[in-house]
Amino acid sequence: MKTLIFFGTALLAVTPLFAQTSPPLITDRPNQTESAFVVPDRHFQIETGAIFESNLWRHTAAEPEHRALHLATTLVRFGLGGWAEMRLASAYRAELTRYRDYELRSQGLEAISVGTKVGFWAESGLAPQVAFIFALDLPIGAEVFRPDSPEPTAVFAFAHTLSEQWSLSYNLGATWPSTAGRILHYTASLGYALSERTTTFVELYGDEGLAQPATLLFDTGLTVLLRRVLQLDFSAGFALAQDLPGWFLNAGFSFRLPD
Repeated sequence: MKTLIFFGTALLAVTPLFAQTSPPLITDRPNQTESAFVVPDRHFQIETGAIFESNLWRHTAAEPEHRALHLATTLVRFGLGGWAEMRLASAYRAELTRYRDYELRSQGLEAISVGTKVGFWAESGLAPQVAFIFALDLPIGAEVFRPDSPEPTAVFAFAHTLSEQWSLSYNLGATWPSTAGRILHYTASLGYALSERTTTFVELYGDEGLAQPATLLFDTGLTVLLRRVLQLDFSAGFALAQDLPGWFLNAGFSFRLPD
């Protein structure tokens, strides 16, 4: 009898967690701009997909042809208290670089990234919703793709609701590679709700480092909510200021548990 009472009490304590109605799914993909949204408390959110990128049709005769396929580009997020989340990310990459007389192939697991996102405050009037993301790329994975030592990245994420249909999100951040100086990152994404379940966006993003030329890229795409916590997405883009990657295609899906 005591055992039955114990399990009955435990069930009553756990049931509200799964019975709560969580907000609709908001993801950090497919665009490059990280959202200011934090995963609800004690919920898992999985965002995964595949990216193909190439400089085919854009490289000159003096440059090598480059192709890359990123499979299972997965970000796992777990909500902590409704104001923070833990993050774990990686992907499997296969690359081909073809020169005039030979070609190089590389494949393997990309560096594993661990980090957190902390929500600072909600949107209020002209003040945006703000979150801060900190991550470490660990020297774990295929040797050709992993860093020599942990590489930190820090990003501030901002979000504005412009109207019932329009929204604006942007990021400012930096990475400190183990083999070069600091790299600044910047993104801006303008979203438009085509319907309650379908949203499209256009985006500009790039980076600038102490030891590398500045990059600038454009992409556009859309997200479709099949259910409140299940999303499909597609995007495509191309480089404006640098040939690699010349263009890319991105597709994936995301979901959150429990619902």
